[in-house]
Amino acid sequence: MRSFSVPGNLLLLGEYAVLEEEGLGFAAAPDVRITGWIEEREGVSMTGRWPSGKAEWTEKDQESASLFSSVYREVSDFTGCHGLSKINGKIIIDSSAFFSEKGEKMGFGSSAAVSAAAAAVLLYLSGTPLDKAAAAAPGIACSAHRKFQGNRGSGYDVFCSFYGGTGIFRGGKNPGWQPVHLPWLKELILVSGKKSVSSKNSIGQYSAWKKNNPKEFHSFLTASNECVSRFAGAEDIEEALFWFKEARRIGVNLGERIGVPAEFAPPEGLPGLVKSLGAGDELGFLLASEDNFPAGSFKGERGILRFPVAKDGFRWI
Repeated sequence: MRSFSVPGNLLLLGEYAVLEEEGLGFAAAPDVRITGWIEEREGVSMTGRWPSGKAEWTEKDQESASLFSSVYREVSDFTGCHGLSKINGKIIIDSSAFFSEKGEKMGFGSSAAVSAAAAAVLLYLSGTPLDKAAAAAPGIACSAHRKFQGNRGSGYDVFCSFYGGTGIFRGGKNPGWQPVHLPWLKELILVSGKKSVSSKNSIGQYSAWKKNNPKEFHSFLTASNECVSRFAGAEDIEEALFWFKEARRIGVNLGERIGVPAEFAPPEGLPGLVKSLGAGDELGFLLASEDNFPAGSFKGERGILRFPVAKDGFRWI
């Protein structure tokens, strides 16, 4: 039996822009990890587990519309083209760590993380050399995840979970990832919003706005990309805060235009600046220094979560 794990994913800057060709986003992986293991089996099967249930999949289900089917088909196409052996093994993936004590999703991109893990493990079981598997897995998982979502989604979440740490995601038909180490960003402080937001509906409203306002759209994309690049290149947290505030302003303005409010209202007395993550104001990210938000402050406060940045992405245990 061999075990593995993969962290969650968060898009800190670049919401909506990552959907575009050459659109940039800055993403970080919180060190909250999906875990799994492989058991010997003739043929291949996959089991997904979470607090409220589980999903079983075998080869006979490969034409179904499930996430596992989508990943398996993409891996099969890749391995078939490279003359690799038949895949054998039972894969169990447990995403319980991505759920709260109440059984609610915490917004760490569970389906993307599962896609990244499943693609990497299936490639391993096919006999793909580890270096080739590492190079191919994120693209395979991204394509599978997009198809599972009806050909939607940027793929930042898949790449972030697979590589871990922090980095710049480049959107488009052939997405990419550039690792960026920010020594001053060691912890992710998250703040719960008031209500959940439908990403599908938000993206639909964004797409309609983009079509009807091409000049505004291009201005938005240019400004958003600059914020991501400058934030990633910041030498210290003071410089990063300037571009973080600018990214927040851009997000709030866009939210007003497309009808999906992104003006995040932090809990009373919370220091620092909170920016909405993704579409709407479901989850916020607080960028703060040790000076105004020391370790241990607000610890256990309702609606505030603190996680270290994952040092790595997909890994064998």
